[in-house]
Amino acid sequence: MSNGRYQYEKAAIAITKWLHLAEEDLVHHSVTTTSGLAGEVKAVRLDDLHGLCFTLEDEPQPLPAEQTIRYWWPVSVIKLHGPKVPHA
Repeated sequence: MSNGRYQYEKAAIAITKWLHLAEEDLVHHSVTTTSGLAGEVKAVRLDDLHGLCFTLEDEPQPLPAEQTIRYWWPVSVIKLHGPKVPHA
């Protein structure tokens, strides 16, 4: 039984490594989606339904931060991947 557990541990470590690689490749980079939405990637996460997903930087909104709705899209909708956006 311990051999099977070891395989799950290896898989979990590999998934975590790939998630961190996706963060390095996408966060603070500009993207355009297949539907024409464009912006800077704020974060990535794993989703049970879609797998790897991303969210864009918030547009200025009149709502307080705790009332802001965050939309997540699967990375499969990324059409163009641009350069890293410089931050001051």
